[in-house]
Amino acid sequence: SGGEALLQWKFTKEILQQCREKEIHTCVESALNVDRTALVEVLPYTDLFITDIKHMDTEVHRQWTGAGNERILDNICCLAQSSTPFVIRLPIIPNVNDSMEHIKAVSDFLRQLETKPVQIQFLRFRRLGEDKYRSLGYPYIMENCNPDRSEFEARIKEMVDYMISFGLPAAAG
Repeated sequence: SGGEALLQWKFTKEILQQCREKEIHTCVESALNVDRTALVEVLPYTDLFITDIKHMDTEVHRQWTGAGNERILDNICCLAQSSTPFVIRLPIIPNVNDSMEHIKAVSDFLRQLETKPVQIQFLRFRRLGEDKYRSLGYPYIMENCNPDRSEFEARIKEMVDYMISFGLPAAAG
């Protein structure tokens, strides 16, 4: 429905329980920047979990998102200790997290998890929010970000191939 479902985890848990009773497949998408209690409470009723890793460096993460990544990474570890399948998305932003050093750090983190994600999705940067920012009167901070598409695609393929070389289920798109 939009927003962060785990900020209202009691309501989310109730809906998930009702879906489970009616044998409706459930999926929760969350940034995981929440208290672990929220995650633990909804996991038994969730068939699939989707979350992002935006950056492994907590200060860079804070610079671009307004919050550090410690809770997020801790919750991913918790998720990996559960029996719930999960997907990790990596939104790739030019000059923010498109370096091989970052992908190596993500790979190292994912490889040490007790259970691996069922898929790691590399999401390409798109300028889709530009008009919305303007309509709200906000500056679009990615104004000058216009990567050469073929170079950007080649870089993403290299990142995907790197993860696959370690047996991680990575895919572009």
